[in-house]
Amino acid sequence: PFPDRHFDLTVVAQALHWFDFGRFFPEVHRTARAGALLAVWGYDLLRIRPEIDAAIDRYYRNVIGPFWDA
Repeated sequence: PFPDRHFDLTVVAQALHWFDFGRFFPEVHRTARAGALLAVWGYDLLRIRPEIDAAIDRYYRNVIGPFWDA
């Protein structure tokens, strides 16, 4: 195990849905320094503003889309 208040950043990419939240979040809290960040991302798209959303949608559809069977 890592020592208390050891990390400035904890990162989870496309995996949080597999975790036991009752164990994960207390461990993040225990090992995080004051002011530390928890960065989590997954497959769902964040919606911001219509013009930004449209640009992101075009990117996913035209750039990534041909390589991603979804």
